Amino acid sequence: MSVQQCDFFVVIRQDEDGGYIGEVPQLGDCYGQGRTVEELMVSVREAIAQSLEQESVTPAKMRVNGTAYAVNGHGP
Repeated sequence: MSVQQCDFFVVIRQDEDGGYIGEVPQLGDCYGQGRTVEELMVSVREAIAQSLEQESVTPAKMRVNGTAYAVNGHGP
């Protein structure tokens, strides 16, 4: 059995409360959130898995690349 690997990029923004919100543009309506970047990435991985499950695609291994962008002068 071959291992399918998918790479996803995550756009990370810091919200007004100091937490983080991440979006996976390749999957459309796929978001996660967390108090820290580490919590955010766990949430994003879960959201990606749910999104892929809905599309009947279940990769055995996922690699998520976090990419941070400053928004309104505030960056992670």
